[in-house]
Amino acid sequence: METNALAPQRKTALMIRRQMVQMPTVMALFSPIDKAVFLASTAKTIAEYETAELATELNTTLKWIAKDIGYRETDDSDRQYLVIRTAEILKRYYSGFSLKDFRMAFEMSITGELDEFLPKGRDGQAERNHYQQFNAEYICRILN
Repeated sequence: METNALAPQRKTALMIRRQMVQMPTVMALFSPIDKAVFLASTAKTIAEYETAELATELNTTLKWIAKDIGYRETDDSDRQYLVIRTAEILKRYYSGFSLKDFRMAFEMSITGELDEFLPKGRDGQAERNHYQQFNAEYICRILN
C-alpha cells in the first residue's frame, strides 16, 4: 500500500496549540495561570522522549516535587524505583502530557487549584496529602 507524500498532513491539537503560542493576540487573553497551563501543554510530550532521557529528567523533577510537597526521602533506591515506575506509567497512560504539565499538576495541587478535581476525604476536603507515601498511586491521583 502506497502513501501519498504530497497529501496534506492532518493537524493535531498539539500542532495547533504550538502555532497559537506564536500569536500575541491569543496569548494576551490568558491569565497568568491559564497561560502557564497552556504553555505547558505545548512543550515536548512524554511520547517524544526516549526512555533514558525521560528517566533522567524525572529524576530531577521528582526530587524537586518531593521538596515542594514536603516529602522526606529515605534513600536513593526508593527514588530510583519511583523514577522507573513513573516513567513507565507516564509513557503508557499520560504520553500526551509534557513534563511541564507534570510539574504544573503538582504546583496546582500545592496551591489548591486542583481541589475541585481531587477526591474528597471524610471531612469533605480535597485529598491532596501524600502521607509520606510518594508513590505511583499519589502521582496518578494528582495527574488525573
